[in-house]
Amino acid sequence: MDGHDNFTNDIYFAWAGFVPSSHGFNSKLLATVMNDRLIHNSHRSRSRGFTLLEMLVTMAVLAILSTIAVPSFTTFIVNSQLRSVVSTLQSDTMNARAEAIKLAKPVLVRPTVAGTGWISGWQTVVLNTDGTDFQTILTRDSVSSYLALGNNTVGSSIRYDSAGFSRDTAGVFIAGCIRFDATYSSRTSAMYVDAAGRPRTCTAPSVGNVTCCA
Repeated sequence: MDGHDNFTNDIYFAWAGFVPSSHGFNSKLLATVMNDRLIHNSHRSRSRGFTLLEMLVTMAVLAILSTIAVPSFTTFIVNSQLRSVVSTLQSDTMNARAEAIKLAKPVLVRPTVAGTGWISGWQTVVLNTDGTDFQTILTRDSVSSYLALGNNTVGSSIRYDSAGFSRDTAGVFIAGCIRFDATYSSRTSAMYVDAAGRPRTCTAPSVGNVTCCA
């Protein structure tokens, strides 16, 4: 309530004190006037909006917060995508190994599009004994555009024999790693496959870190 309202209220109460109550209309008139003023103040408070200055300050604060938050949020998303890709590849490789043992057939994990590398996604394929495709049991889509294929010492595929070992058609054990780099967030993550065919993951705080699939 502003100063004008206080002054007006003082007049009302002073007037109410001087007018004799025996006249009969003193209290009723005062109640009517005060009720009208309450309704007027209620309408005035509800109609009050933001000033131009308040809106400009709010917009400036939002702009500053967006500048700070958006890069951090993007980094969080990219790192999550990096972890998800490598974790999914590891899980699919483990499942391929299990399928080879269960079906007693060779199972291959290879890029979805031949010649494009693992960045295009991958698929799990059950092979015939002569090496031809028998059945495709899983296909993954291409990875995020924020990710790039780093070092790859596994080659173009990971093949499991019926015993669950990662060996090529000549019987040579396959061991190596497949690395993905997120240059936006400067992180790298890789999947290792040891000579027994067991996959594991590795994450490093910088792209090309020698401790993670160098």
